[in-house]
Amino acid sequence: MSVDHGESGTVLRPVRLLDIPAVWDGKEELEEQIVSGQSCRLARILSRGHRTPEGRWYDQDHDEWVAILQGWGSIRFDGGRVLRMEVGDAFLIRAHYRHRVDQTSSEPPCVWIALHLPPAGSAL
Repeated sequence: MSVDHGESGTVLRPVRLLDIPAVWDGKEELEEQIVSGQSCRLARILSRGHRTPEGRWYDQDHDEWVAILQGWGSIRFDGGRVLRMEVGDAFLIRAHYRHRVDQTSSEPPCVWIALHLPPAGSAL
């Protein structure tokens, strides 16, 4: 999915956040960039029963705001805390807060929105 912009930056076609591509077989998680700027990026992530492989942790240099648009997902944080998120839930994961996707719904597929932005206190 890419966003078509005119010369003025105006979106010329809508982004359909809940449409599942017919070519996606669901075997791998799918991340699609919606828009990016100089210091931030917005992505849509499709998951169908996915989880981060054992032993792997995300330890990002940036903050990440995530929201669930469809289905559900749970995030495990280093230390054992698990956050289960349902449709309409959003959460800000601060930079270097180690985490992993613990589980996601299969039917319907989990649709996440992830906004990657500079850590709190950083200039945009």
